Amino acid sequence: MHLERQISSLIFTSLFIIFSAGGELLSQVYTTYHWHLQQPIYWPELSSYNSSTYQKGYESMTSSSPHPENNLRSIFGKDDRVAVYQYRIKDAIESMGFPDAGAQISYSGCLVENVMSFAEDGSLGYYSGWENSNREARNWLTSGGKRKLDIVLFTYHHALGPLIDPQALKKEIQIYKELYPEVWGSGVSKGFFPAELSFSERMIPVLVQEGIEWVFVANNHISRACENFPLTLGSGGENCTPPNKADIQNPPQSNWFSKSIDRGCTPTNAYPFSYQPHKAKYVDPETGQEYKITVVPVAQAMSWTDGYQHYGTEDIDQISWASSTEEPILVVLAHDGDNAFGGGFSYYMQSVPQFSQAASNSGYKPSVVEQYLAENPVDEDDVVHVEDGSWVNADGDFGSPDFINWNWPLVNQAGKFDISGGWAEDERNWAVITAAQNYVETAEQIEGSARIEQIQSPDASATNSELAWHFFLPALTSGYMYYGSALDMEVKPTIACNNAVEKAELAIQDRSQDQTPPTIWIPQQLPHNPGGKGFGPLWDYQEVQHSRDFWIWTFVSDVSGMKEVTFNYRLDRDGKNPLSSNQNETFQGGSEVGAWRSRTMTKRTFPPENFFNDPEIDFFEMPLVIADQYYIHVLEPEIVAEGGVLVDYYIEAEDNKGLVERSPILHTYVDTGGTTGGGEDGAFKMDGLLDEKAAKIGENQDNQLFAYWNSEKLYLACPPAAQNDHFIFISKQANPPAAAPWAKSGNVSRWEAYAGCESTNGWTGWFEASGETASGDIAEAVVSWSEAFGDMPDKIYAAFAAYQTQDGGALIAQIPSGDSDGNIDATELIEIPIKGNLNFDEQIDLKDFAVFASKWLNENCSPANSWCSSSDLNQDGTVSVQDAVFLAGFWLE
Repeated sequence: MHLERQISSLIFTSLFIIFSAGGELLSQVYTTYHWHLQQPIYWPELSSYNSSTYQKGYESMTSSSPHPENNLRSIFGKDDRVAVYQYRIKDAIESMGFPDAGAQISYSGCLVENVMSFAEDGSLGYYSGWENSNREARNWLTSGGKRKLDIVLFTYHHALGPLIDPQALKKEIQIYKELYPEVWGSGVSKGFFPAELSFSERMIPVLVQEGIEWVFVANNHISRACENFPLTLGSGGENCTPPNKADIQNPPQSNWFSKSIDRGCTPTNAYPFSYQPHKAKYVDPETGQEYKITVVPVAQAMSWTDGYQHYGTEDIDQISWASSTEEPILVVLAHDGDNAFGGGFSYYMQSVPQFSQAASNSGYKPSVVEQYLAENPVDEDDVVHVEDGSWVNADGDFGSPDFINWNWPLVNQAGKFDISGGWAEDERNWAVITAAQNYVETAEQIEGSARIEQIQSPDASATNSELAWHFFLPALTSGYMYYGSALDMEVKPTIACNNAVEKAELAIQDRSQDQTPPTIWIPQQLPHNPGGKGFGPLWDYQEVQHSRDFWIWTFVSDVSGMKEVTFNYRLDRDGKNPLSSNQNETFQGGSEVGAWRSRTMTKRTFPPENFFNDPEIDFFEMPLVIADQYYIHVLEPEIVAEGGVLVDYYIEAEDNKGLVERSPILHTYVDTGGTTGGGEDGAFKMDGLLDEKAAKIGENQDNQLFAYWNSEKLYLACPPAAQNDHFIFISKQANPPAAAPWAKSGNVSRWEAYAGCESTNGWTGWFEASGETASGDIAEAVVSWSEAFGDMPDKIYAAFAAYQTQDGGALIAQIPSGDSDGNIDATELIEIPIKGNLNFDEQIDLKDFAVFASKWLNENCSPANSWCSSSDLNQDGTVSVQDAVFLAGFWLE
């Protein structure tokens, strides 16, 4: 009996070791590290040592110039950085002590250049052969023959991939690949670490084309795309913008792990789903070709904790039960390797080996990504959606899907968002970068393909376009924008771009050979969730309900000048964009999406100066070129009237040579909350500012008259009354004269209704009709057709008048211009066609037929919807071919 108990105990112990401690047969959890190392080019000005390149760290540190203002001796001279940039990574990996244990690092190209400059001089503790320890560790192999130190590919200058142009992203990776064998040895890595872990699926084609097989992503951007993501706003959950429903493409999950971190948020992630590598894809909108890559999730909350304190396996223990041998959990701990606790001796030489031992003791497997993927290849059909965004580490960003720490929207003097007239230093940098890139690309197009080795390290044979690329790429350094107006950060991109443009101009010359299409910065949208909720830094950490309207803006530039920029959109038919279908991703589309509509965007010359006279900003060098801003306030009734629609959109730009460029297709879901953004009338916001859709229908001297209308109401606007009283008259026909109102002198063609604006007190109001008015930067007036005319007329007549303010005051200005007899005669009115003018552009032409066709073919079109009711031209309660006949009649008339 005693022997049986001993045998039973032995069997039980053996099973426990096999199935629990070892875990090899029942389940498995892998762990690995990624340490990020970076220092930028601190002053991208021409080097005094070699004018074919920019300054590296040692030259900038020893220069007598007041720039850069950064203390490079302190930055590069810290003992921990001297160690980690040269030998400590190797020592840490050696200390792990397990056959497959290792780490990945990203070591930027600009950091390599800086360290080399110090090592060449023997300065600050850097020495010749500084790279040899990392080269040695790269040659240590796991049991499966994978490198225990994988120095993955990276954007050379720490450029933020989602916000830069694909051609710039490609060049950044190509020059790092050029540098790689010289510094790290043969065999370029197959992995990629995005700067700030900022990822967008738009990057995938470039990554794949450059031979990259897998990329790190923040796992919260996989979790936030799940159907049942448990959204909590605030420090106890998401401290940034909630996900847009257009991104909700991943299946619902059963298990969620939340962990609060002292950054000020609580990342919540699905497990095992967001701790397992998957595939992600991007579809070329022109050709429909799919590009796929393996995405390796980084554990957000765990990574943050590991970077700031000694860390054990207690959090992994909570999720390990959900792992499986078929798709094991991979816990990636990724953070800066040269800052805070995570950059010090205690971290590398104590915390790292202690964690590795604890992981092994718990039955987990310290490893590297390549070993994991070799043992657990990802199925090609295991495709997930990764929402745009960065890691939660960035201060004031928290993983925002709009990358706001490098991309704060335009604001007015009071700090309120103002897309049509505002400014921000980061956006100003993107405008400069956009213009400079077009110059650089045009120079390369004229001179022929640039040699990558000459872009990376130019010599005397370098062409002007190669030098232009070399000087341009440091402008993309994300750190220049991360720190806002601190020190001289805000002027560094301009320094780099000006040097690039000067070289590019030598190749471009008279522009006769320009065959390069315009450069379009990736379109921006505000708010992120029209009709939905907002939260986070953009909204002062308050939950806000957004209206259903939204703004789209971008910067566009071409060396030959721009002809037109348009906003193009279509509606999805069921409000969903499944991963199984690519119709939303291509210009061609299909039965799941509607037809494209096009709207002209408004051009604005973007201010290059210190717009708000911020005393912390010193633009002592101004940009040689800057892109124009293009924007549109999206108020289309079929989008904003009721919401509940998924919108695909892109921007198209044509230059003065007829060359056309399109942006990627983007997506937004317009939810049903809030208002249309146009005020209570459903279309027009009465705030003393000109309505975005209003068109100028006439002007005379310094006065302008604007109008816009929908199927319900008419909007009019003119200058506010200052020295004189202002009036807008409307009528259904050109009538005989009547005495001018308000006891003014002269006559006016008899009106149906008019709006008046009094100069002495700013009062505005309607007469002979009930409507709304407002006065501010402009005087606005809105009236319903039924109030003014009884029903919608075929056409109306309008006029603007300015009278002296006193009784008997004379007519001193009018629109349209008259014969100066002090009267507004029947021949001195603006005739505006109304019925049939479906695109509201003051005339009936073939464009109106296109609008009619798009509405008629829309399955949701009925007179009950205000956005479509104007197409019921014969007012029989349906939108049909009979209305097309009526439209043709209006056109012929």
